[in-house]
Amino acid sequence: MSQPDANIILQTLAYPISITVIVGLVCLGILLRGWMRAIQKTQEAKLLDLQNFQRHLEGQMIQQSEVLGQRLEHWGRDVHAQLGGQAQQLRTVNDAVGTLKTALVVPHLRGRILGETTLERLLSDVLPPHAYGFQFEIGSARVDAVIRFPHIGLVCPIDSKFHFAAAQTLLEGHADEGVMKEARRQLAAALKTSARDVARKYVKPELGTTDFAYLFIPSEGVFLEILHDIELWQSLVDERVLVVSPHTLFIALQPLSHAIRYYEMSLGVDEKIRMLQGIDKQLTSFNEQFSEQLQRAARNIESSQKMLAILRDLSHSMKSPHLPAQQVESLHSPVADVDSQAVFGFSHPSEQKSASGVI
Repeated sequence: MSQPDANIILQTLAYPISITVIVGLVCLGILLRGWMRAIQKTQEAKLLDLQNFQRHLEGQMIQQSEVLGQRLEHWGRDVHAQLGGQAQQLRTVNDAVGTLKTALVVPHLRGRILGETTLERLLSDVLPPHAYGFQFEIGSARVDAVIRFPHIGLVCPIDSKFHFAAAQTLLEGHADEGVMKEARRQLAAALKTSARDVARKYVKPELGTTDFAYLFIPSEGVFLEILHDIELWQSLVDERVLVVSPHTLFIALQPLSHAIRYYEMSLGVDEKIRMLQGIDKQLTSFNEQFSEQLQRAARNIESSQKMLAILRDLSHSMKSPHLPAQQVESLHSPVADVDSQAVFGFSHPSEQKSASGVI
C-alpha cells in the first residue's frame, strides 16, 4: 500500500473514531456524574444518621446530667443530714462524757455508777432473787449488798469501793517510777482504811453476819495492783476483808449458786419423802382396816351359810313330826345366835320370848 492510500484510509477512519471517542467520553462523564451523585446521597444519608445519632447522644447526655445532678443534690442533702446527725451524736457523747467525768469527781456518784451498779447486775445475773439483798441494814449501818445463806441463816456483807483518785495514776500509767510508787502507796493506804471501816461496820457475827466481808473493786486493773502487793493483801485478810473484782466475785458466786439450788432441791425432796411416808402410813392403815373388814365379811359369810343350812333343816323338820337332836342343838348354839343376829338382824326365838315377857 502506498503512502497516499494510507492517508486516505486514516482520513476516512478519523471521523468515526473521533465520534466514537467523544460519545464514549460523554457516556463516561454521565456514568461518573451518576456515581458521584450516588456517593453524595450515601454520604448525605450517613451525615444525616450521624446528626441524628449526635442529637440522640446529646439528649441522653442531657438526661444523664439531669439525673446525675438530682442524685448529687439528694446525696448532698443526705450527707448534710448525716453530718448533722453525727454532729448531734458527737455533742451528745461529749455531754455524756462530761457528765461521766463530773460524776467520777464526786465520790458518792462514782461509787454508785461504777461500783454498786456493777455489783447489783452481777448478783442478779448469778444468784436467785432470794439469795441476795441490797442496802441491807446491819445494826445501825447499811451495807451495799449481802449474800444470803438460807441453810445456815447468815448473810455475807459486800461493800463497793472505787478509789479513783488513788488508782487514776496507776490506770493511766506513768513513766516516772517514783510517781507510780507513790500512787501504789496512796492506794494501799486508802484500801487499809476502807477495810478497817468495812470490818468495824459490817462484820457482826452476833447480828447474823459471816466472820468476814467482801470489798468489791469494780476495776480489774486496780485488783491486779492489790493482788501483786502481798503485804497489802495479807493486811486486808487480817482485817477479815476479802477484796474481789467482777471476775473473781463471779467465779466465787458460781458454786454458791449451785449450793443454794441443791439445798432448795433437798428441801423439796425431804418434803416429798415426808408426804410419801404419810401416804404409806395411810395405805397401811387402810390395808389393815380392809383386811379386818374382809375377815369379818368372811366370818359373816360362813355364819350365813350355817344359818341357811339350819333353815333348810328347819324347813324339812317342820314337814316331819320329830326334829333331829343335832339340829336342835345347833339351833341353841351361841354361834348361831350371834351370827344370825349379826347377819339377818333378828335374835333367837327364846330371846324374843324373853323380851316379850313370855317364859
